[in-house]
Amino acid sequence: MEKERFQIAAPHFLGALCLLAPYLGLLAAIFYWLAKKYERAEFDREGRNAINFQAIYFLAREIAALSLLIPSIAIEHQASLVGMAFDVKVIHCLSFVIGILTVTGFGFSLLAGYKTYNGLDYRYPISFDVIGLVTRRK
Repeated sequence: MEKERFQIAAPHFLGALCLLAPYLGLLAAIFYWLAKKYERAEFDREGRNAINFQAIYFLAREIAALSLLIPSIAIEHQASLVGMAFDVKVIHCLSFVIGILTVTGFGFSLLAGYKTYNGLDYRYPISFDVIGLVTRRK
């Protein structure tokens, strides 16, 4: 019974791997879901929830990371010290945003895993049906 509860909550806990590498939590949850989704409806439901959340957070972190390139390139080509100071502040703000997204994604993944392990239904605060968009037939 306890092993089964952990297996149902595993995709959420795997999302916490985002601290090691941004894509690792998402990939681990996807592979786990693909391996287990036909065994029980709970595996499919919780795996989808975890993947949808991890995909949204992954995209948000990547957009913020790519946004770091714009001020970085501008610093190289700009001679004004005022413009450089502004660009450095933008870089610091975006770095802070990436850190906040990583920590909150880690926290929400652990919270979802804990609640699911204890038999509670947990819905992430920010989640869209990414899997449904990808797998929807035309």
